[in-house]
Amino acid sequence: MSNKTDETDFANRVRSHFPEGLTGVISPGGTRSAYILAYNRHNKNPGKIDFADYAEKTFISYCQLLLNFFELGGQNIIDAAPPLGLALTRSPEYIQKMTQYYLTYISQPMQDAYRKMQIDPYFVGLEAIMDSNSTSVLHQYGQRLIDFMETWPYNAGNRKLIFEISPIPLYSLWHSFQAMSASDREHLDNQLRSEVETDFNKLNNTLYRYFIRAIYGFELPPPHFTLSTNAKGSCKAYLSMPTLFSTGINMKFFYTPYSPIHMKRGALKRIIEDLIAPKQSVSHEMDYRTQSLSSQNMATAFVAMQELIDDFDSILGLTK
Repeated sequence: MSNKTDETDFANRVRSHFPEGLTGVISPGGTRSAYILAYNRHNKNPGKIDFADYAEKTFISYCQLLLNFFELGGQNIIDAAPPLGLALTRSPEYIQKMTQYYLTYISQPMQDAYRKMQIDPYFVGLEAIMDSNSTSVLHQYGQRLIDFMETWPYNAGNRKLIFEISPIPLYSLWHSFQAMSASDREHLDNQLRSEVETDFNKLNNTLYRYFIRAIYGFELPPPHFTLSTNAKGSCKAYLSMPTLFSTGINMKFFYTPYSPIHMKRGALKRIIEDLIAPKQSVSHEMDYRTQSLSSQNMATAFVAMQELIDDFDSILGLTK
């Protein structure tokens, strides 16, 4: 059986396992550091970046990551890059360069890639940007994204690529709450009152569906995983709005010691394999007496635990 046939079968397994559509959050951090290592390492000043070349190289790697995810059975990606709003704390040159870089998301080559992969791009988290000074660079940038979305031929059956440009979830919640009519608010309140007495999971799902639809404009399943980098040790993640609005019970976090956009197809497949693997048994009893635990295995596990307790460097998240 060929590799292509194997991967087609694998993608079908993934779609069967996630009928709602496999949804992942990707925080593609570390792209500038990765660019320096790959292309500037022999330069006299490796830290000086040619942003036009950086954008082109990053675009190629990013599109390959998208293609790998979708061909392996994925359906939705949320791009939780560092919020552009953080640029307000940086230099004017940085703001100008980064807005130019982010505009590659609506460039003609990127639009061609969207069409080829049957992707619908969405740009969300623009509320704060659009409520800022209309003459600011960020506001004008946000308007260009809105103009783009108004002309893009969206199709409900397409894959979704959601760019969270500068999300402030609480601000988005405030916007959506203000937009509610009195009748809608009463209807939702009555539904929540009935569910809070019976099923907390149903209560959370109702709120999740409502606010995601109100803020995004469409329905989206809670993310199944988050992929980020801990290249510098810290296990950071720019969490997306769906991540923050869901309980996260069924979501897994994966970290790579390099920028995720350089992840090989096999590595991404390994992550998805882990997601569809049978879940570890969970005891719903008071203890673990019904599980097959041996004294020998417990003794070995105890020694391993003690070694980790004494090894302070075993703590995940420490800055390198």
